[in-house]
Formats: sequence, structure tokens, C-alpha cells
Amino acid sequence: AVFVISLKKKKKEKRGSFKEVDGAFFGTTFAHLFFLVFPELKPEKSKEHYVPRVFGFKLHRTWHQKSLEAARRAQLEYQEEKRRLEASRIKTSIIIATPMLFKTNKQINNDTIRDNCYFNIKLQKIIIMIQKKKFKKTERGLKGGDNN
Repeated sequence: AVFVISLKKKKKEKRGSFKEVDGAFFGTTFAHLFFLVFPELKPEKSKEHYVPRVFGFKLHRTWHQKSLEAARRAQLEYQEEKRRLEASRIKTSIIIATPMLFKTNKQINNDTIRDNCYFNIKLQKIIIMIQKKKFKKTERGLKGGDNN
């Protein structure tokens, strides 16, 4: 049997799970039950307002606002950097592809020219797909929807 303070009665557990408990078992609710039984022992509410401190020094009243502004600024800088890197990656792809399209060196044999043209067509398709955002991100990199 377990004594329940709020009911002021002994309560018998049907399943027998409290047979091994020596005395009453309250768990984490002991403090709450204690103050329910002895309300005169409750500490009075403090009239002092809580003042946040770091290493004993009081924080200025604008600390929360400044930390939120710093977080917002960091988020905007991150997004701007992400946009800038994405734009530079697309520009780099175009710069790499463009010289190969107009390569007319007489020293290159016909097979190399054909391979370069095929490569440039594939590269141009990839650039267009990047611009239209048709790529899916996979663990190995980007995978395009067009497998031609």
C-alpha cells in the first residue's frame, strides 16, 4: 500500500508494482506534495526582479535586442554569401564553356573538335538546367533530369 497525501488515505496497488518499495514513494512530486500538506512553509515571493548576470556582472537591458539584431545580421550575410557563390558558380560554368565553343585552333584534329562540341553541348544543357533549377541534390553531387 502507498500513502497518498492528497487523499489522506492508503492506496493499494492492484498490480503489485509497489511491493518492493520500502515506505511511501513520491518521486519528483515530493516538493509539491510537501507544500500542499504544509502551505505555511512555502517561501514568500520575492519583491526583487530577476537581473540576468554573466560572471557576476549585470547585463544591460538591451542585451536581448542586440543579440537578436546580430543573429538577423548573420542570417542576412549568410544568405547573401550563398547567393553570391551560386551566381559565381553559374558565371564560372559559362566562362569555362564559352571558349571551347569558339576554339578554332588548326592543330586540333577532327576527333578532338567533335569531342569538344559534344562536351560544350552537354555543358550548355547543364548550365540551362542549373539556371532553371532542374537539378536534384544527391550524395554524389548534382543529378540532372535530362540524361542525354
